[in-house]
Amino acid sequence: MTDERFENLIRSLEEQLATHPRLYKARVVLLALAGNLYLAVVILLLAALLLALCATITKLRAVAIKPAIMLGAFLFLVLRALWVKLNPPSGIELTTAQAPGLFALIEDLRHALGSERFHHVLITDEFNAGIAQIPRLGLFGWPCNYLLLGLPLMKALTVEQFKAVLAHEFGHLTSGNGRTTHWIYCQRQRWRQLMFSLEGTQSGGGFLFMPFLYRYAPYFSAYSFPMARAEEYEADVTAARLTSPQTTAEALSTFRVIGSHLSEAFWPGIYRQAEDQAVPARFPYASLTESVTRGMNSDAARSWLARALAEDTDLTNTHPALRDRIQALDAAPAVSPPTEGQAADTLLGGQREAITARLDQAWWAQQKEDWEASHKRVQEERTRLADLDALATRGHALSLDESYEHATLMDRVGRRPEEAVTLLRELHKRNPESAVVCFGLGSRLLERGAAEGLGILERAMSLEVRATAACCELIRDYHWRGGRKEESQAWHKRLCERQKVEAAEELERNQVTMRDSLEPHGLSDEALMALRQQLGAVVCLRRAYFAKKRVEYRPEDPCYVFGFHITPPHQLHTLLRVEKAIQQIQEAVTFPGETIIINIEGENAGFERKLKRVPSARVL
Repeated sequence: MTDERFENLIRSLEEQLATHPRLYKARVVLLALAGNLYLAVVILLLAALLLALCATITKLRAVAIKPAIMLGAFLFLVLRALWVKLNPPSGIELTTAQAPGLFALIEDLRHALGSERFHHVLITDEFNAGIAQIPRLGLFGWPCNYLLLGLPLMKALTVEQFKAVLAHEFGHLTSGNGRTTHWIYCQRQRWRQLMFSLEGTQSGGGFLFMPFLYRYAPYFSAYSFPMARAEEYEADVTAARLTSPQTTAEALSTFRVIGSHLSEAFWPGIYRQAEDQAVPARFPYASLTESVTRGMNSDAARSWLARALAEDTDLTNTHPALRDRIQALDAAPAVSPPTEGQAADTLLGGQREAITARLDQAWWAQQKEDWEASHKRVQEERTRLADLDALATRGHALSLDESYEHATLMDRVGRRPEEAVTLLRELHKRNPESAVVCFGLGSRLLERGAAEGLGILERAMSLEVRATAACCELIRDYHWRGGRKEESQAWHKRLCERQKVEAAEELERNQVTMRDSLEPHGLSDEALMALRQQLGAVVCLRRAYFAKKRVEYRPEDPCYVFGFHITPPHQLHTLLRVEKAIQQIQEAVTFPGETIIINIEGENAGFERKLKRVPSARVL
């Protein structure tokens, strides 16, 4: 289903839901049951056929035994493919004894709404809160309920605002109509997971389900989309009823603004420390409260709120836009972060400091290696910048590459962005046909809000097609920041089209099939001799072939295929030996271009016959 058909269908379905809500929801439930019925019928038919074969074994004996074994194995593959396993979420688990204040709030809300109980309450490092239902029986349900509470969220909201967020989430699990809607939502997730599982594992039973899923899943997603969006409004109403409409609006507004503060100011500031310090002076979770209560710029906060309120509800997300949610509450947007000591993380009681320290320790353990590498790189780049500054001061004529590097380092580690733009302008005047210079100048101009960068980036795309995706993304974001939605959507569409091409290119250059056309490699005698010398260092090779793959995308850049044989006649072919050989080849051989390395033994033996037919392909 195309994006346009999906959007038109959803608009039509939203009208149907508004006009006849009960009838519409009944149709969606029946559609969900029909999908499950198809799966059940296929499994039952296979099981019935297997039982019939088993029943005839006493009469037909050997004639029926082999088909029964094959069908049993196939049924096992089908059931394994349908057993969609979801890993439980991770986090720091809390008990009632550890945080009585938090659990008292949870129980009050749960009893007020009649929602299901939670088997686990986890504190996570995410700026979010949510509910996860992990089915114990895979496709067949029996969920285990997890309540996920992000510590950053608890530090960013007041207790009352946090209560509104929890009430919203609990609203998704309430009895009656809410439970039916949530069941539909779970079905949406389950079908997506099933498609992903079957596509990823390429299961033997996939052919029975994939044609059905490719047609059914998009339509079920579209038909259930209006219900999922309506559920968000209903959950907001639940939150407003248990707190107040204005508190819920404040929670929504504050969530969006502080989210922008964290992504655009707080986290960049945390990682910027690596430029000057080998170890962070401020760890994120310990310093987050101060950043929210005292470190948020008021002008920036107003800008972030205005930007969030300017967004329109679209069909890429079941969550309505902030403006529409607040209007539905008949309330006013307001950003009201907690004052010191009033944040919702006080509900954690004596566990607050310990949990904060654990998350900081886990963050540092994950970031330490990259942090130290980044710190070392910055020091080296600053040394290089000082050298280039000295050369320029002495009047030394820098090459184009050196000048571009000079400008880049000024911006990245020299904290001299205006000098960098000035130098890039001079480079662009002297080298208007350099795609690299066009991209460097155009991207920095758009960051500063200068429309002049648009034409320069378009020129970069015309000079280097591989810069298209990056340029489209920059131009799309520039228009979006300026409120030009149509222009932004047009560039997003172009970006998606380019990304599809690049994905096809990558797939084409990372795999080879028996259907692909191979032709002579075309190497010079010197290049061929150098390749053979390198291959001689790989002692496990018995035979090797080298050919060029005919490609649809970027045919001007050769894509080669290297096929090798390593197993002597007296030994068994093993995957472990193949993996070691590939590692040796990659370490010892520098191929003349992008090369697909493939072992031509066992199930790939047909590739050796294919490569033999290519003139001059045998290189060892």
